[in-house]
Amino acid sequence: MISRYVSAPLVALAVTVAGCASSAPPGDEAFSNVSRSVAERGGHRVHWNRGTHADAEALESVRQLLAAPLTPDAAVQVALLNNPSLQATYEDVGVAQAQLVGAGLLSNPVFDGEARFGEGGSGTGLELTVTQDFLDVFQIPLRKRLATDELRMAELRTADAVLNLAAEVREAYYAAQGATQLLELRKTAAEATGASADFAKRLRDAGNVPELDRIAEQALHESAMIELTSAQAEVEQARQRLATLMGVIDDNVWTLPPRLADTPAEAFDVAAIETVALDQRLDLRAADHRIRFAQRSLGGAKRYGAVDHVEVGGGADREPGDEWSFGPNLVVPIPLFNQGQSRIASARAELRRARAQRDATALTARSEVRTAASKVAAAQQRVARLRDVILPLRQRVLEQTVLQYNAMNVGVFDLLRAKQEQIGAAAQYVEALHDYWTARSKLTQAAGGQLPVRTITTTQPATAPASVPTSAPADAHQHHHHH
Repeated sequence: MISRYVSAPLVALAVTVAGCASSAPPGDEAFSNVSRSVAERGGHRVHWNRGTHADAEALESVRQLLAAPLTPDAAVQVALLNNPSLQATYEDVGVAQAQLVGAGLLSNPVFDGEARFGEGGSGTGLELTVTQDFLDVFQIPLRKRLATDELRMAELRTADAVLNLAAEVREAYYAAQGATQLLELRKTAAEATGASADFAKRLRDAGNVPELDRIAEQALHESAMIELTSAQAEVEQARQRLATLMGVIDDNVWTLPPRLADTPAEAFDVAAIETVALDQRLDLRAADHRIRFAQRSLGGAKRYGAVDHVEVGGGADREPGDEWSFGPNLVVPIPLFNQGQSRIASARAELRRARAQRDATALTARSEVRTAASKVAAAQQRVARLRDVILPLRQRVLEQTVLQYNAMNVGVFDLLRAKQEQIGAAAQYVEALHDYWTARSKLTQAAGGQLPVRTITTTQPATAPASVPTSAPADAHQHHHHH
């Protein structure tokens, strides 16, 4: 038989390459790239829980943030430090880092031993071989470049997941804050309709109004109670969603400011935002690395597609009763039928797909910017009109109705109706504010985490909607005949 052995130069080369591969960069370096990308786009800190002293510091930071009324930035920071799903995503970087280390290692040599026992006790034959894939040495640089690309893509995917979570937390924050503010208005509306229904009942019992008026007021009150019940459920659901995103099981350990902030006076240059998005969006950068990965894979397929392994080795062989014999061996596949056509074609298809996916991602990014910017502008207009026109008009209507009521020109139901309509306008204002802040959060996300803003003027904080009395004046019964 042909026996095989591993030559001394090959062994020395293997030891040298293995020693170099073992000095791979630590996982902290890859996660530092994630941290830097997040900080550049949102100014927030991330932490990877790995059983160190820094874990306790992160938990203390979370506790301190939850102790004060949460701002949107504080809620995002709590989530980035405490969300368990995000912690699981961080492990993708650790996996990719380990794969990079493995890509720099030679495959282990294979030892094979065989014993043959002769008949009649004539002796024992032995065959000992060691084999090693020789081309594996030359493929290490390509494998490391591919693994490096995969690590960079893992870093970008992880950082992008962080930014997506930040956007989701902001939207949940505004939803919880808006739901809380609407709940207060629904309570006021229920109190107002309850007072109206109670007064209508007293008037009906006194024989001063028809049954139709009493039933109509009772129906309005029941509708207001249904809206109040729905608002209470929406607050609970919104708070629980925000608590889950922040990684906090109990939603009673944190508080929110009671009102949504007014819209700032700002205008957005959509073309400039598109340019920023195409430059800083991490999914686009990951798509660029995916193209680079596919190009290198195609180069490797062309180089090693026909002959992807060459075995060299050797060993020792002894037949029963004979002496040991030694010899080398070389095994080279003959590319007679399979010349790597399918591997090359597959690599080319992957490259075309990576390029097409990059184009699709860029198109989606531009579309998301335009859609979100349109929603922001529309919400700005609604908020401004409600705040500057409709709410002041409703306040004036209420004031004039009170004057007319005091002059005995309108009845108490007209006064209560004016109050209810003012509450309805205030609810529209809160909903418009929520729509604005949600759309603005989506625009920030579409831009890649950092929004270029051109400020026009300074807007004063929003004036709270005029307070609405929840009960009829004490002398309302004196004017019921004007209803």
